[in-house]
Amino acid sequence: MADPPARIGIIANSDKKGASTAVPAVEGAFEAAGISTRLDREAALIAGCPDKGHPTAELLEWAAMVVSLGGDGTLLGVANTMAGEPKPIIAINIGTLGFLTCGTVEEIDRIVRMIADQSYLISRRTMLAVELVLGEGDSEVVEGPYFGLNECTLGRGRESRMVKLRTTIDGDFLTDYNADGLILATPTGSTAYSLSAGGPIIAPEGGVFVLTPICPHALSNRSLVFGDSVVIEIEPVDRGDEVLMNIDGRISLHVKPGSRVRIRRAPMVLPLVMPRGRTFYETLRQKLRWHGGNV
Repeated sequence: MADPPARIGIIANSDKKGASTAVPAVEGAFEAAGISTRLDREAALIAGCPDKGHPTAELLEWAAMVVSLGGDGTLLGVANTMAGEPKPIIAINIGTLGFLTCGTVEEIDRIVRMIADQSYLISRRTMLAVELVLGEGDSEVVEGPYFGLNECTLGRGRESRMVKLRTTIDGDFLTDYNADGLILATPTGSTAYSLSAGGPIIAPEGGVFVLTPICPHALSNRSLVFGDSVVIEIEPVDRGDEVLMNIDGRISLHVKPGSRVRIRRAPMVLPLVMPRGRTFYETLRQKLRWHGGNV
C-alpha cells in the first residue's frame, strides 16, 4: 500500500456560516495527524492568518489532496479550476444539502483517520468539456474548452420569453426545443438542476448524459438519456434570441448569434473521496429523505 498523502490543500468558502471556526479545526486535525496543510488565500483570511494564504493555482500544484470546505457549490468551484489532472477532493460540508460531501466538520477526526489510514474510496466522476464554436469546417473558431462537473445550461437572457434551441447528437438532428432552456447534465449533475427540472436520478457510474428541457412548450419534450461518448451541439435558431450558457453556476457566457455550443465528455475525471461503506443509494435516502413510507 502506498504512503498516505502528506500534503493537504484547504480551500474554503467564506460565505458559509461557521467557516471561521471550521478552517482552523480542519487544519489542526490534519496537522495533529502528521499531515502537512496549506491554506488558500480565502481560507487563510477566514482563519485570521492572511500571511499563510497561497494562490489557488499554486496550492493545487503543491497538494496531493484538496479539502473543499463549504458545500456542493464550493466543490463545484474547486472542480472548475482543476483542468488537466484533478487532485482527489475531500469535500467537507458546512453548507446545507451537501450531496457530494463526505462528511461534516463535526466528523473531522473520523475523516482525518480515514485519510491517514487510506480507508476511503475514490468515486471517479465524469466531467463535461464545453466549447463555443463559430463557423464550420476549416473556418471554425473555437472558444474553450470549459470544464464542468454537474451541467451545462443554455437559457434565455434578460427577456422573459422562450428560446428555440436546435440540438444534434453526433451530427444527427434531434429537434428544435422551444423552452426556457436546456440542461445537459452528467450523472453527478442529475441530482442538481436537472432533477429540479424533472429529470431522472442517475447513479455516478451510469456512463450517460441526460438532456432535460426547462419548461418546454411541447409537453412531449421530456428528458432524454444517452451514452456519454456522444458529441452534443446546441445552437439558437432565432438570431434575435439572447441565449446565456452557464456551467455549474460558475461560468457564464453569451452565445452569440451564429455560434453554437459543443459538449462532450471531458478527457479527465474528477476523483471524489468517499467513506467506505457509504453508497450512492444511502446518500439518496439521507439527503432526499426517502423513508419508504408515507410523506
